[in-house]
Amino acid sequence: YADKLWALTTVSLAAQLGTTPISLYYFNQFPNMFFLTNLLVIPLAAVILYLAFLLFVFSFVPFVNEALGWLLSISAQLMIKAVEIVEAIPFSYSGGIYFSLIQTFCFYGLIILITTYALLKKRWMIFASLFIAIFFFVDIGLRRVNLENNHSFTVYAIRGTSLINFTDGRTAIFFADSLNFPLEKYDFQISKHRLVSGINDYKIHSYNDSLERINDNLKKIENFFVWNNTLIYRLGNGAMLPKNLPEPIKTDYILVSGNVYLPPEKIDSIFLFKKIILDSSVKTYLAEKWLKNPLYANRVHYVERDGAFVFVN
Repeated sequence: YADKLWALTTVSLAAQLGTTPISLYYFNQFPNMFFLTNLLVIPLAAVILYLAFLLFVFSFVPFVNEALGWLLSISAQLMIKAVEIVEAIPFSYSGGIYFSLIQTFCFYGLIILITTYALLKKRWMIFASLFIAIFFFVDIGLRRVNLENNHSFTVYAIRGTSLINFTDGRTAIFFADSLNFPLEKYDFQISKHRLVSGINDYKIHSYNDSLERINDNLKKIENFFVWNNTLIYRLGNGAMLPKNLPEPIKTDYILVSGNVYLPPEKIDSIFLFKKIILDSSVKTYLAEKWLKNPLYANRVHYVERDGAFVFVN
């Protein structure tokens, strides 16, 4: 039994070592209980493979195929249940871990060099490993410095919703249609962006909130957002457009939400703008009107078609 346990342990460690970098990169979490999980899953996975092969071989034999199918189903359910039990253990995994593509390649490079050195004992492999490790930690340090100087404006692409974000350093301000906007419900869509942007503190406001000075970098004056010398006007349902202007207002972006469409001559008489952004709450047929109008050519970004809009200041 000791040999089998050792074999199972080495397989578990090798599997976890090989999948950790790519798992961190795509899922941003590490399974702290991986050893316990693998002790349960690896034997069950072997049983499932054998049963699946036998089912394929005896699929034409009555009763035998039914029995094998039942055993295969039970084994799969047991494996899922085992994973769920381990997952329910407190601190079974660590989440919110950012791993860049460069760091992923560095990690795999270290794994390859260290394991190869154990076999070949080449001195240059030690120096190469040290160089990659230094590069790995320098990349982490540079990212932290860049995050402190991060200033970005984001319009999310979440179907049927209007959600924007102003990020300054590690702090973000979200605006949505309602204060009851279920940010947690859409965590899957926005968590990756929050992780990449290093956001560790955020607040959420409604577009209808009566706010002026939100922080040192952001002000909201009626439908205008003034952010780091960037002016954004939100054109939503029931928005009151400025009237009797001596000349158009110089605006960087016009954010369109809801069931709104204005002809170009109307927009151009009020605003001098760089780009119109249609958020995900704009109906498809209205978005088509904005997009197909030749006078709006190359000046409209529709997040449902073009992806989330991100402006870095």
